[in-house]
Amino acid sequence: MSRAVCRVGAGFVASRPQFRPYVAAYEVRAYVVVLSRLSLVEPDPELTPGLTPDPGDDYLVAFARAAGAHFVISSDPHLTELKQARPPVLTPRAFLPGLECLRIGAYIKHRHK
Repeated sequence: MSRAVCRVGAGFVASRPQFRPYVAAYEVRAYVVVLSRLSLVEPDPELTPGLTPDPGDDYLVAFARAAGAHFVISSDPHLTELKQARPPVLTPRAFLPGLECLRIGAYIKHRHK
Protein backbone atom coordinates (compact mmCIF):
# COMPACT_ATOMS: atom_id res chain seq x y z
CA MET A 1 0.00 0.00 0.00
CA SER A 2 1.14 3.45 -0.67
CA ARG A 3 0.14 6.97 -1.43
CA ALA A 4 2.02 9.59 -3.37
CA VAL A 5 3.19 11.41 -0.24
CA CYS A 6 4.65 8.20 1.19
CA ARG A 7 6.49 7.34 -2.03
CA VAL A 8 7.92 10.82 -2.39
CA GLY A 9 8.76 10.82 1.32
CA ALA A 10 10.64 7.56 0.95
CA GLY A 11 12.77 9.07 -1.79
CA PHE A 12 13.34 12.22 0.24
CA VAL A 13 14.37 10.32 3.36
CA ALA A 14 16.64 7.95 1.45
CA SER A 15 18.40 10.90 -0.22
CA ARG A 16 19.43 12.49 3.10
CA PRO A 17 23.17 12.94 3.65
CA GLN A 18 23.40 10.25 6.33
CA PHE A 19 22.29 7.65 3.78
CA ARG A 20 24.75 8.67 1.03
CA PRO A 21 27.47 6.25 2.17
CA TYR A 22 24.96 3.40 1.80
CA VAL A 23 22.89 4.27 -1.25
CA ALA A 24 23.54 6.23 -4.44
CA ALA A 25 21.08 8.79 -5.82
CA TYR A 26 20.21 6.56 -8.79
CA GLU A 27 19.37 3.73 -6.36
CA VAL A 28 17.01 6.04 -4.46
CA ARG A 29 15.25 6.94 -7.71
CA ALA A 30 15.02 3.25 -8.66
CA TYR A 31 13.64 2.44 -5.21
CA VAL A 32 10.86 5.01 -5.58
CA VAL A 33 10.03 3.61 -9.04
CA VAL A 34 9.83 0.08 -7.60
CA LEU A 35 7.62 1.31 -4.77
CA SER A 36 5.35 3.01 -7.28
CA ARG A 37 5.02 -0.14 -9.38
CA LEU A 38 4.48 -2.52 -6.47
CA SER A 39 2.21 -0.30 -4.39
CA LEU A 40 -1.52 -0.34 -4.08
CA VAL A 41 -2.87 3.19 -3.93
CA GLU A 42 -5.33 3.57 -1.09
CA PRO A 43 -7.52 6.52 -0.08
CA ASP A 44 -6.48 8.47 2.99
CA PRO A 45 -8.04 6.98 6.13
CA GLU A 46 -9.65 8.87 8.97
CA LEU A 47 -6.94 9.92 11.38
CA THR A 48 -6.99 8.57 14.91
CA PRO A 49 -5.11 10.90 17.26
CA GLY A 50 -2.76 9.30 19.76
CA LEU A 51 -1.61 6.29 17.75
CA THR A 52 1.99 7.43 18.20
CA PRO A 53 3.83 9.81 20.53
CA ASP A 54 4.27 12.20 17.57
CA PRO A 55 0.94 13.46 16.18
CA GLY A 56 2.67 13.93 12.82
CA ASP A 57 3.22 10.16 12.61
CA ASP A 58 -0.35 9.10 13.41
CA TYR A 59 -1.30 9.14 9.73
CA LEU A 60 1.33 6.47 8.93
CA VAL A 61 -0.11 4.00 11.42
CA ALA A 62 -3.71 4.83 10.49
CA PHE A 63 -2.89 4.43 6.81
CA ALA A 64 -1.07 1.12 7.35
CA ARG A 65 -3.97 -0.25 9.40
CA ALA A 66 -6.64 0.86 6.94
CA ALA A 67 -4.75 -0.71 4.05
CA GLY A 68 -4.07 -3.97 5.90
CA ALA A 69 -0.30 -3.51 5.70
CA HIS A 70 1.84 -6.30 7.08
CA PHE A 71 4.33 -3.81 8.51
CA VAL A 72 5.57 -0.22 8.47
CA ILE A 73 9.17 0.55 7.47
CA SER A 74 10.69 3.40 9.46
CA SER A 75 13.75 4.46 11.39
CA ASP A 76 11.75 7.05 13.34
CA PRO A 77 12.06 6.25 17.06
CA HIS A 78 8.47 7.44 17.59
CA LEU A 79 7.46 4.44 15.51
CA THR A 80 10.21 1.88 16.11
CA GLU A 81 9.86 2.17 19.88
CA LEU A 82 6.11 1.60 19.92
CA LYS A 83 5.19 -1.31 22.16
CA GLN A 84 2.96 -3.86 20.44
CA ALA A 85 2.70 -1.79 17.26
CA ARG A 86 -0.04 -2.84 14.91
CA PRO A 87 1.14 -3.38 12.25
CA PRO A 88 4.69 -4.06 13.43
CA VAL A 89 7.32 -1.44 12.61
CA LEU A 90 10.54 -2.64 10.97
CA THR A 91 13.65 -0.56 10.57
CA PRO A 92 15.07 -0.39 7.05
CA ARG A 93 17.96 -2.57 8.26
CA ALA A 94 15.53 -5.28 9.38
CA PHE A 95 13.52 -4.98 6.15
CA LEU A 96 16.40 -4.97 3.63
CA PRO A 97 17.21 -8.70 3.71
CA GLY A 98 13.67 -9.46 2.54
CA LEU A 99 13.86 -6.76 -0.12
CA GLU A 100 17.17 -8.19 -1.35
CA CYS A 101 15.54 -11.61 -1.72
CA LEU A 102 12.82 -10.04 -3.89
CA ARG A 103 15.44 -8.28 -6.03
CA ILE A 104 17.41 -11.47 -6.56
CA GLY A 105 14.25 -13.40 -7.38
CA ALA A 106 13.20 -10.79 -9.95
CA TYR A 107 16.68 -10.83 -11.50
CA ILE A 108 16.65 -14.63 -11.81
CA LYS A 109 13.14 -14.60 -13.27
CA HIS A 110 14.14 -11.94 -15.82
CA ARG A 111 17.30 -13.83 -16.87
CA HIS A 112 15.33 -17.03 -17.56
CA LYS A 113 12.71 -15.47 -19.88
